Amino acid sequence: MPILVYSLAFAAFGSAGGLVFLLWKKDSASPAGLVLTGFALGFASALPAWLVERFLLSYVRGGGTGRQLFTAFCAAGLVEETFKLLALKAACARKDFRGAGGAVSCAAAVGFGFAFLENIFYTFGGPWVLLLRAFSSVPLHAAAAVFTGYGFGLSRFSYKPVLLWGFAAAVLLHGAYDFFLMKGSGYGYISLALLAAALYAAFCVFRAAQKLDANEGRIGRR
Repeated sequence: MPILVYSLAFAAFGSAGGLVFLLWKKDSASPAGLVLTGFALGFASALPAWLVERFLLSYVRGGGTGRQLFTAFCAAGLVEETFKLLALKAACARKDFRGAGGAVSCAAAVGFGFAFLENIFYTFGGPWVLLLRAFSSVPLHAAAAVFTGYGFGLSRFSYKPVLLWGFAAAVLLHGAYDFFLMKGSGYGYISLALLAAALYAAFCVFRAAQKLDANEGRIGRR
């Protein structure tokens, strides 16, 4: 089997697993159609995000910490989370979008879809690079998107203007994760710690969204 086929399979590994999990855990506030739409739009949003990043970085001169900060927080964090937010808003235009839990599940699906196409960009690195990304950057994309999704869901259904806070949390998490990876050496452990904390926080956010929907009668209590 050609190495490209292996690479594509590894590129899909983490994202496909995340999508299956979301479909398995779905409830009435996050139907399969909403989740699948989020995944497809997240996938589609990765290419324009990549093009904008390349455009911005073409104007950055020099190196060092300044370039790393710009790359991590602006070119990666701000740009990528913005395109994921746009994908989330487009997906949640569906008629079956009706709860904060749906916004969170859809946002996670957007993150998995985005990471899938982004991983394809890394196929030149070989299957093992993609396998590592399946357990690092893929869940990071989903976790960051969850914070945006929670803010979006609360803003839509609880009339709390917190979308900006959720989006800011996603950008800062994404930027910090990338920045410490770029610093290399022992700083990479900080990125791993951030990822672990983000996954735990994303789980708590998902449960909070489900509780909110249950309290307002959008889904059955668990």
